[in-house]
Amino acid sequence: SWDNTAAIWNSFGKKLQVLKGHTDKLYYAAFSPAGDYLVTTSEDLSLRFWNTDGYCYAVAIGHSGRIFSLDISPDGKFVLTASADGTARIWDNAGKLKATLRNHKASVKSAVFSNHGNKILTCSSDNTARLWDIDGNETALLQGHNSGIYIGRFSPDDRFVATASDDGTAGIWNISDTGHV
Repeated sequence: SWDNTAAIWNSFGKKLQVLKGHTDKLYYAAFSPAGDYLVTTSEDLSLRFWNTDGYCYAVAIGHSGRIFSLDISPDGKFVLTASADGTARIWDNAGKLKATLRNHKASVKSAVFSNHGNKILTCSSDNTARLWDIDGNETALLQGHNSGIYIGRFSPDDRFVATASDDGTAGIWNISDTGHV
């Protein structure tokens, strides 16, 4: 929201909670898979962790540029952010930094967990996508686009990833051998 708040609504349109604490406009909000907490990101470069009663139980700061994406692992234990500062970061669900993914040469536009939660895909303006393990170790470099890659997703079985680039193409990658399909 542009008023520096987020809100929790019920299915009838009744506002249940207003989440206040960010000092600049909000861009992303995501619930954990179990629905027991949510995370918001803001132009103030922070992540805030909230319970469903609207209590902010943690604030995480680490990025030095706008946060472009937010994802929560399938088991709800980790949060993943991507930033204009050229990094992606893995946080635990208490807001503690677990790892910083640093190998991109430009803004990281997207970072997502695999469906099994054991892999991470990052996509960058440097024309590359990268695969990482859950500890933040790079496991593969995916090259082939001629312009920035803005989004990527894992297939349901985590054997492939799809990437979409500003060059007007989509890539399908067999990540069992890191080849282009």
